[in-house]
Amino acid sequence: MDLLANLIYIQGEVTTQICSSFSLGERPVLSLCDTYIHSHRRIAPGKFFSSFQLLKTFNERGLYAASTVRGSGKWLPDILKRNDRMHRGEFMFRTKGSVAAIKWQGNKPVTVLSTYRSPKQVTSVKWKNKDGT
Repeated sequence: MDLLANLIYIQGEVTTQICSSFSLGERPVLSLCDTYIHSHRRIAPGKFFSSFQLLKTFNERGLYAASTVRGSGKWLPDILKRNDRMHRGEFMFRTKGSVAAIKWQGNKPVTVLSTYRSPKQVTSVKWKNKDGT
């Protein structure tokens, strides 16, 4: 934990002057990915570091990103924050520019931000329950 705290502190301090508009969680992620600008790599920051602004910035810098996010994020569209009843496998989404916010219903709702692909490109996937059905 101390190593991570030091990394965040060091990286946050280095990037504070460059990216003062970004949160303390976003700064180290941006700083660590600086060497990959315009490489079209896929980045998957953790849910504690992700935001709409971060994914939008990655896209502007030629990187793709996807991350689960908390469903209560203030920057998420209201449709994804609501406690709508959905059946397993159903999803809903909203897009703003290059960032898609997607809510998918598995055993529990999962909320994701992504710049990988359009959520309109739907793929069916087979899965098994724990009991094998």
